[in-house]
Amino acid sequence: MSNEFFYAEDLRQFQELRNVPILTYQMDRVDANPQYNYHPEEAINDTIDFEFETSNDFSQPRRKYGNFAIIDWEYEYANFSKFSQLRKDSTTKTRQFLHTNSKWAILIISSLLMSIFSIFIDFFSIWLHDFKYGYCRDNFLHCKIQCKNWENWSVKIFSFLNPLSFFHKINVFIIVLIISLIFVSIGFLFYSKRNPYSNHQDISDMKLILSGFVIKDFFNVDLILSKIIGLVTIISSGLWLGTDGPLVHISAGVCDFVMNRIPYINDNEAIKRELLSSFVSVGIAIAFNAPIGGVLFGLEQIQSFFPIDKMMWNSFVCSMISITVVQTFHPFKQFLVNQPFFVGIEENWVFVELLPFILVALINGSLGTLFKRVNIYCCKVRNSFNNNNNNTSSINAKNLKLVELFSLTVVTVALTYLFTISSLPLNEILTILYTDCQFLNKNTPSPSGNSTETSKNPLVLIFNEEIKHSLCKYSQLNNENDVTKFPLKLVSILFFISVESFLLSAYSYGCNIPGGVLFPSLVIGGLVGRIFGEIAQYIQIKTLGVDTLSNCFNKNEGMKIVASSLQCVKISPASYAVVGSASFLASITNMSIAVVVLVFEMTGALTYVLPIMIGVLVSRSFSNFLLDKSIYELWLTSIFNRPYLINGVVEKMTRPELSKISCDEIITKLDDLVVIYEEDKLTLDDICKLVNANNDNNDNIQGVHDAATTGHYCYPVLESKQEPRLLGYVSCFELDNRLKTIKEQGVVPMDTRATFTNTESINGYHSFSSLLYKDQQVCNSKLSILTIYEIFDKLKIQIIFVCFNCEGNYLKGIISQRDIIQIVNGDKKVSI
Repeated sequence: MSNEFFYAEDLRQFQELRNVPILTYQMDRVDANPQYNYHPEEAINDTIDFEFETSNDFSQPRRKYGNFAIIDWEYEYANFSKFSQLRKDSTTKTRQFLHTNSKWAILIISSLLMSIFSIFIDFFSIWLHDFKYGYCRDNFLHCKIQCKNWENWSVKIFSFLNPLSFFHKINVFIIVLIISLIFVSIGFLFYSKRNPYSNHQDISDMKLILSGFVIKDFFNVDLILSKIIGLVTIISSGLWLGTDGPLVHISAGVCDFVMNRIPYINDNEAIKRELLSSFVSVGIAIAFNAPIGGVLFGLEQIQSFFPIDKMMWNSFVCSMISITVVQTFHPFKQFLVNQPFFVGIEENWVFVELLPFILVALINGSLGTLFKRVNIYCCKVRNSFNNNNNNTSSINAKNLKLVELFSLTVVTVALTYLFTISSLPLNEILTILYTDCQFLNKNTPSPSGNSTETSKNPLVLIFNEEIKHSLCKYSQLNNENDVTKFPLKLVSILFFISVESFLLSAYSYGCNIPGGVLFPSLVIGGLVGRIFGEIAQYIQIKTLGVDTLSNCFNKNEGMKIVASSLQCVKISPASYAVVGSASFLASITNMSIAVVVLVFEMTGALTYVLPIMIGVLVSRSFSNFLLDKSIYELWLTSIFNRPYLINGVVEKMTRPELSKISCDEIITKLDDLVVIYEEDKLTLDDICKLVNANNDNNDNIQGVHDAATTGHYCYPVLESKQEPRLLGYVSCFELDNRLKTIKEQGVVPMDTRATFTNTESINGYHSFSSLLYKDQQVCNSKLSILTIYEIFDKLKIQIIFVCFNCEGNYLKGIISQRDIIQIVNGDKKVSI
């Protein structure tokens, strides 16, 4: 037989598969529960247009998505597979190699570029932060940690006064406040002018995008550059915000910029998200200098359709490249590499300390929940206030936002100026909290017994005596008069700074400026943990004796162990700060393994991994009991009001009643839908009225259908009102754009009738067949809500068409992802 016979036979089989729905449900018997049968091979075949498959050109219009619509993952992957096969068959081996490895080229180039940007951001953030206080006489571009001859602005201007006078302290505060206000103004103006998403949060939006949503212009070049400038100035101003979230957005924007240079990847929404997911890990890895922690952060936070092993391998390679370049070329590389946990490797914790560790975790778990509630409340109040002012004047609204930032800056500078430690950058505060006071004293021997080793302590190198003593001079170990005296001043200072940082961070995060919440979370948890650590050390010294519960080890002298080599190290307050940081961060993000690895990589606390794990376990469990959403998920659901289906809520959905309730309880009935009947032969003008009426009913002020507003992003196309057989669906976004094009061109009269099934425009008819999609997901009307939830969760789709039982594609209604979300959140009640 000829090849033409087999070719024709394959064509016939493909055409038959086009009528097979992606989701099919069969009843074993009348009273049985509906069975869910999903055939991946049918799903992929069903999304393929056979004419498009056999054609060697790509002139067919690609599927387009409206703002906040969900992409069709299988359609995108099928398109990429077809393109790859045609490319393989029609090019040379060299081009095939380049095509096959183009994704790796994108990842490597983007990682290298992001490393350069991160060095730029880190250097100028530190330099501008120090510039508020003075400059280096030896080299103006040197930061304080590099400079041996530092000049204070007040001393420079008023050199005739005593440097220790009270006037200088007031003058320094005024200078710092003025420069901070200038930095905030620059950051806000750059960021808000070019950023339509200035009230959004980076990691929250990345979670939304990587789950399949489309956010237009989120990776625009102007937006990314303005965020870089805004991030540098905002962090330098001293506001209690971190670099973690913006670095995630910037790294993804760099990757998107590189992908734009390769059209066949840039045009595919699924492949773009597969590559972008790796740069969530890169942003976190660079922010915390923790490559493995960054990879695990991406795995725990991001949910998507593509295989997790791809994301893990890509993220691993990108994080490794970025961190290697940063540590090699960073101007502060001698201080950048994370120092080991300063309580010493020889030390270990004792079993009885588990009780205070658990107490620290419980308190940080409750504080983390409170932090999320306060942050969301502040954002809701701010948004409602801004929306009321936006209705009157956009200029006044912008001015009010600037006034709000000025007020926040004044309060922040005033409060942080009271204590030197609170005015430091967040990473330096963490370094102090993670260091025990006894190792700041040069006369105190190090854990290895060599007193000269303390001179190499980074705190002794970086921080001057004023900063060092601002935290530790009140410690009971430095009290020569009474070693058992309670360190009330030290605990009071730590308590004040912890309250200050809690309130300032909770309000600042989401204040229309770039900034992250992870670094402030580490500092807040570290402050709370350090308080308990100082109290635990006092209890050890006061009630049990200095050597009780101490960890002792032997120091070798040659090949012998002498009695004098036995040394004991007391309870470490810094270890409680480490456990507190991990506990608070876990309660904020609802993460576990990533938090443990992040903190471990930051501190090198190898012997304290188990207390950190216990702290994360207790904190997250208690936080989930109080509020089982991370701060990013709360932003998506409470602030943005986006139809985001939170991952890992199976426990909520597996209630017994939900497995018995059919989807009839939650569907939007056919009578309540805006549908198009093919038999009506509507004119173009009729369809325009239908689209406009639908937009008006949904309060769509932009004139483009927003799926996030209504939950439905398409118009079902039915055969007739008597026989509502589902022929397919039309995207609201694409139909609206086609109608606008027709109006602008003016070639087709508006009284021309429309057809959605005829493939060609015939006399008196205009064909919309290219907009009609027949790859709809169809389910039985008696399917349980629990199964519907699993379909949405696994397939990452936005809408399911519900048809009558035992009748071929007769539409009964639709179920959107928003309907399932309302069930999960308890906003929609169902009855058995």
